[in-house]
Amino acid sequence: MKQCLEFLRDGDTLLVTKIDRLARSTSELYRIVSELAEKGASFKVLDDPSIDTTSRTGKLVMGILALIAEFENDIRRERQMDGIAKAKDRGVKFGRIDDSRHGLS
Repeated sequence: MKQCLEFLRDGDTLLVTKIDRLARSTSELYRIVSELAEKGASFKVLDDPSIDTTSRTGKLVMGILALIAEFENDIRRERQMDGIAKAKDRGVKFGRIDDSRHGLS
């Protein structure tokens, strides 16, 4: 994928058959599409014509997906912080282990 994205130039369109073949999450998809836009390249998905950054409607859909990506990241961060807090409540220690306490050097 990295080589494909590096190869694309201004005026090119990245065409994928299914969106899940390109990205595993909305945030990853938006990052890729943003990278394409910086290069002047467009993006289309064959099995979902609403995702097409060559059209105004497609750009709107990508904007909505960007908001969803931000929402997903916020939820993921909240869950992570909740998990860390619960682990600390159970006495789980985070950080470096002092090897000298375990007879290791």
